[in-house]
Amino acid sequence: MRKTEEIVLAHQKEREALLRESYVEREVHKKAREWLKQDLIKVVAGPRRAGKSMFSAFLLKDKDPAYLNFDDEDLVKLQDYDQILKGMLQVYGRVKH
Repeated sequence: MRKTEEIVLAHQKEREALLRESYVEREVHKKAREWLKQDLIKVVAGPRRAGKSMFSAFLLKDKDPAYLNFDDEDLVKLQDYDQILKGMLQVYGRVKH
């Protein structure tokens, strides 16, 4: 199994690849950008393969967000969730506000 940092780095590259894809901006993006200004937690929900990752990636692309794909079995198999947080800190550093 890969190290946590390797998993997070692979996911970072996956996010970068998503952002290189062509994408049609929808009206809902304008509304969602307004929601981002609020201090509430946001959740993007929907069925599998509906475009949640693409929607989120393009919505947040100017904010350089951390990205994890929980379809990755190596990530899901990790028993120590603190290791995931440590891996994210190693790759992305501290959250910038």
